[in-house]
Amino acid sequence: MIRNNFNKKVWTGSVKKNAIAYGAISVASLFVFLIVIGMVLWAVCKHFLLGEDIPFIQIYNSGTAEYWGQIGDFIGGTLNPVLSFAAFMMLLINYLKQKRDSEGNEINNIRTLNNHRFFEFLKLMHEAARGVEVDDPEEGETLRNHRGLGRAWNIFKRMEPKKSDNTEPPIFLELNGRYRVWRSKYWPAIGSYFELSLFVIDQYVATKKDINDFSEAPDKLYFLAALRAQLTIDERSILLYEMMNSKRWHTYLTDLHANGFWYDAEYILADRVTALINIAVEFHAEQSS
Repeated sequence: MIRNNFNKKVWTGSVKKNAIAYGAISVASLFVFLIVIGMVLWAVCKHFLLGEDIPFIQIYNSGTAEYWGQIGDFIGGTLNPVLSFAAFMMLLINYLKQKRDSEGNEINNIRTLNNHRFFEFLKLMHEAARGVEVDDPEEGETLRNHRGLGRAWNIFKRMEPKKSDNTEPPIFLELNGRYRVWRSKYWPAIGSYFELSLFVIDQYVATKKDINDFSEAPDKLYFLAALRAQLTIDERSILLYEMMNSKRWHTYLTDLHANGFWYDAEYILADRVTALINIAVEFHAEQSS
């Protein structure tokens, strides 16, 4: 729905602008043509019906062959440029229309290709999830696929700090430390799935820092919604912590969160996600300075 509404808005605006431009050219051409035709008819009627001279072409004798030659030269000399101009304008309009259609087809082809590649990556993510195996020593069982990813998140939640309502930098650093310990153990089993997720975000969702900037990728919010539907709540929670601990991926946190990517996710300090993200962004900014 997001993609369809946006495409409708973009194409409607484009069609309106082109229609106004072509309409203005057509009206101007018709106006000039009618003026010239009116001048020709006025000149002929003035000389034939009223018997008056036409000063600017100096026709004085209506009974000679020379007169008819003058009339023919006048009409032909006047209409030929007008008709040539009208033909040129028609060619120009046709060229602009073909150019617009060609650009529209090119955009549609690019979007079709991007959509195809995007969903191929989602398939690859699904295949990566099928290869996940997570051992839970406390429960004494091994879980696979998305259940294994969910269990990996539950194992991390057991490591949460006691004061889970605190979002000050010390608790953030403690969470990051615990996450790194957890990651070193479980990332070999689940990493490929989340690496693909981050690649999709980088290539199809966050081609610019501002997701709402449609100048380069008008389907970004559509891709974001599709990716969000692909990931479970637990998987998006793991993705949140992976991005908070990354010098590269943390730059996408604010815009993803603003567009509802984590609004229903179950994560440690669930009611403090915005504060956590802000602390993560400030932390990495200080580390870079």
